Amino acid sequence: LYSALLSGVMGLRFGRDEGDRFYRLMKLIIALRDEARSRKDYATSDRIREELKKIGIVLEDGTEGTIWRME
Repeated sequence: LYSALLSGVMGLRFGRDEGDRFYRLMKLIIALRDEARSRKDYATSDRIREELKKIGIVLEDGTEGTIWRME
């Protein structure tokens, strides 16, 4: 799903393996940010969000967890 989105919107070409790796990487980053937030390490949590935003990835926190999207 995300590889198709990136291909269409961003003009990026991911093979199935690369798209899966990107999706898994985003899950890892979000999990690390969630751990920082649970420790009340808001400086790290905010830094992760800000650095992702610089490269066009927006994190949105909701009642069912954090989701991400490309800008």
